[in-house]
Amino acid sequence: MSAGFSFIYSSYSNQAFKSSQTDIISENDPFLFNKTQSTEVIGTGFIINQKWNINCQYVFPANTTYSPFYTLNESRASLGINYIF
Repeated sequence: MSAGFSFIYSSYSNQAFKSSQTDIISENDPFLFNKTQSTEVIGTGFIINQKWNINCQYVFPANTTYSPFYTLNESRASLGINYIF
């Protein structure tokens, strides 16, 4: 079992959006995305026959936006299988 901290840097190249109310694509009022995020991480794993590593990880939700009108969160789960040479 493990625990840790995740620091994420993001770059968004196309922040325009389409409004469902007006069908207008606006580039003057882009989503307000955070360039950096931080969150907690937990994980676990085990080794089989000193050759196979099986692990999983969960990254807790991180707030992707800083707008007062909406919020977007992102979280991740992963499963890994590694062969150790």
